[in-house]
Amino acid sequence: MKQLPKQVWFRIGDIARWLDETTPTLRWWEQEFGGLLGRVERSRSGQRVFSRHNAVKFAVIQELLRVELYTVEGAKRQLRLAAERERQIG
Repeated sequence: MKQLPKQVWFRIGDIARWLDETTPTLRWWEQEFGGLLGRVERSRSGQRVFSRHNAVKFAVIQELLRVELYTVEGAKRQLRLAAERERQIG
């Protein structure tokens, strides 16, 4: 995976180029995994802007679906388990 650019906020197209995915794919992932992605902000013009944390979550989703070949439900389960482990560790 390429290095994530140093910027703080990303538009969906920025993340799509970074991950070599299409923007419709990322929009669909956003719909499917929305609660697991974390909070998505809006710019003054109303565009969705994603934090570095969100961008990394998209990369994790890509890894689960494209490399590890999880189903969408299986990927959601893995993200929930990871979030639970993070909460337990503190």
